[in-house]
Amino acid sequence: EGHTDRVDGAQVWGEQLLSWSNDGMLRLWARDGQERVRFEGHTSRIVGAKVWGEELLSWSHDGTLRLWARNGAERARFEGHTDRVDGALVWGEQMLSWGWDGTLRLWARDGREQVLFKGHGNRVNGAQLWGDEVLSWGWEGTLRLWARDGREKVLLKGHTIKVNGAQVWGEQLLSWSNDGML
Repeated sequence: EGHTDRVDGAQVWGEQLLSWSNDGMLRLWARDGQERVRFEGHTSRIVGAKVWGEELLSWSHDGTLRLWARNGAERARFEGHTDRVDGALVWGEQMLSWGWDGTLRLWARDGREQVLFKGHGNRVNGAQLWGDEVLSWGWEGTLRLWARDGREKVLLKGHTIKVNGAQVWGEQLLSWSNDGML
């Protein structure tokens, strides 16, 4: 109990449980169900969160990502996306985010944007690391392989609409889409 809208996710963080919600809040709970910490700052639905070292990274439909100390203090704010942020992953000492503005962005831990990956014509639906590169897929039906410096190395076409996901399978890549194709 505690969120004022739908709970969108939860994960264990040490001996406590972290939850996030459509109410724009993250909350840290003890095993006995008592709220221990409230992370306040996002102004819209929180889409996801993950532990990054000793800190917590969250991303939201407010277009920002935030890095939090365990006590709820905001350590860094990542601003640059012009629409909803849909995902993030840790890439070594940096973090990569993607969103509805059609971009991926590589960030330093202090919130400075370091590289802009631009090429998707519409929302970026997901991304994953593939060796030293990143693979992204989007609503326009393409997949793209990027170098860490933001250069597009490969453009993969074949789907006619939104790509929902991809998986590396040995030396091959499997993708699936709303067009009913793998």
